[in-house]
Amino acid sequence: MLTLITSSSCASSRKVVAWLKDYNIPFVEKKMHELNFEDLKNILTLTDRGTPELEVRESSSAKEKGEWAKIHKAVIEAPNLEYLIGLIQHHPRHFRTPILFTKNKLSFGYNDNELRSFISRDKRRIMREIASVFEEK
Repeated sequence: MLTLITSSSCASSRKVVAWLKDYNIPFVEKKMHELNFEDLKNILTLTDRGTPELEVRESSSAKEKGEWAKIHKAVIEAPNLEYLIGLIQHHPRHFRTPILFTKNKLSFGYNDNELRSFISRDKRRIMREIASVFEEK
């Protein structure tokens, strides 16, 4: 089952929800503050670089840069996943959304090409066949 972690103030999150509904892909939506131990463990096992992959880029404003650095240090030094979950829940803007994942696929943000990987092969094949019929006409 596809799990989607969203932020209510994130336009990309809304776009991904609409895209998944358009393609009739079943998913479970959770808000960032609902992230749990199992979700985070699953996400981290699918990353190449661990927690840094979850973080947004550092801000350019001095005030936000200082806050970002402080949270980043706490993320890097997090003693356990429960602590990291607390950081994510208290500082959701510091982390990337939306996050889509299954047991073996992970994607951040709204990207058509990456989202297509969540469509089953059979469904993609059928979609190509339908498209080719319309192209012939």
